[in-house]
Amino acid sequence: PLLPDLVKNPILIKNTNKYTEISEKVLQQFILEDIIKNIKDINKEEDIEVSIYTPSDIKICAGCTSCFSTGKCILDKKDNISAIIRKMKECDVIILTSPVYFHNVSGGMKNFIDRLSYLSYVFPCKGKIAVSISTSNTNGNEFVDNYLEKFLQVLGATVVKKLSLKLALLRQEQIDKEIKETATIIDYMYKNKSLIKATNYQEQYFKNIILRPKDYINWNKNIPEL
Repeated sequence: PLLPDLVKNPILIKNTNKYTEISEKVLQQFILEDIIKNIKDINKEEDIEVSIYTPSDIKICAGCTSCFSTGKCILDKKDNISAIIRKMKECDVIILTSPVYFHNVSGGMKNFIDRLSYLSYVFPCKGKIAVSISTSNTNGNEFVDNYLEKFLQVLGATVVKKLSLKLALLRQEQIDKEIKETATIIDYMYKNKSLIKATNYQEQYFKNIILRPKDYINWNKNIPEL
């Protein structure tokens, strides 16, 4: 569908009939909504709660590192990041989406990751199912896929699918197939949580944290309020 009133910085995606000329923000939302619709189609009798957040209202990380020594961000009361973290801790499935911007995540996603980086020491999403989604015209997805996977893993989540869409190279039926497959994997893993295991990367990451000096995160005790 075309939503010209929502479009800012439109991009043209060729060889598809559904995702025609839309902004990356709207594109990501369409794909995410399609996955959710497929999951709900599989579980018609289940009441599935969905929360969708965008990074546009998240304050820019100050880079002060106080979160590493205090366990909270000095900007927490200035935006809704605390609500997002709470939802991530409560939910069963976490899905992160990002367009490919010069072979990396979008600026908004990078800032979101920076704001949550201190949580990588406490694994708040241990045992949760996670999916990463990247979209590009033709290339660069692998860098975004791996970066999102690494972030989700250090939060403790298990990445069960990396949905990587190079939209100019795919027909609409191929995109629909990938989305349906992603929904099926999420549903299967949710119903078979006993299959969720820590990865080798997570095991080694945890060991590295244990071996660090105790004062490694004891930085900047006196941070002025912004």
